[in-house]
Amino acid sequence: MSNGVIMQPPKRKVERFGDLPPSVRNELTELNIPGVTLEHNEQVLRRLVRSYPDCIPVRLNLASTLLELGQVAEAERNYQIVADSHPAEMGAIAGLATVLAQKQDFVKAEVLAKRALAGDYRWAPCYEVIAQASLARGDREGAANAHLAAYEMSPHGWNSLKAYCELTGRRFESPLDNAAELITLVQLRQLIDFIEHAARSPEEYGRVPGCDHTLRFSKRWAALNGVDFVDLYQYLNANGGFCDCEVCMNVSSLLDDEDWEDDEA
Repeated sequence: MSNGVIMQPPKRKVERFGDLPPSVRNELTELNIPGVTLEHNEQVLRRLVRSYPDCIPVRLNLASTLLELGQVAEAERNYQIVADSHPAEMGAIAGLATVLAQKQDFVKAEVLAKRALAGDYRWAPCYEVIAQASLARGDREGAANAHLAAYEMSPHGWNSLKAYCELTGRRFESPLDNAAELITLVQLRQLIDFIEHAARSPEEYGRVPGCDHTLRFSKRWAALNGVDFVDLYQYLNANGGFCDCEVCMNVSSLLDDEDWEDDEA
């Protein structure tokens, strides 16, 4: 018996990006448009958190924005809310790692960063946390390796490669400077041919087919051809190649039509 009271069906819990209305998904996507300020993003995300308090990506986005704005305590609180309600959510674990690193608690930060990476959370700042923790205990080699891993996971973050070079005493060529000719045009053509073949052959080269926003095929080519991969990274970055598909689209502009002709033609 309802005693004349109309029972409303319980509202569906909105936790994932796909649970959100299309208009809200578009609004979240638009936060990544270049030129949008962090302050604007904060206002939008606070409003969305009020409307969808259980939505994980909304709250994680708010936490990361707050962290960038220097609101560390509130960022930590929002990351912790997600971690408490969804202990297996590696985005929250990774976020807490960055918070703890900012608070100079490198021991706990490194533990969480490694936990997130072990959970297959592919986020370069986790490696940067490990680099900071390594330096804090005087492990320069560990810090250098972590910086390199961060760069290789996200090559657009070339400051990680710069940090690696500084720690290992290597020359660093900024992508903003004129590119040194570290490989020949013949080698560049061979590299592009290799990438295009490898991208179609996941059974041979591992993981998913195509570009995964890294330089994994370029690194493999370097190893097979005796080319220093760190020098190669710098050459590709300076010519607009921050992942394998950008090598084929951008760096290939260095080649003239005749460079694509058969060697015996």
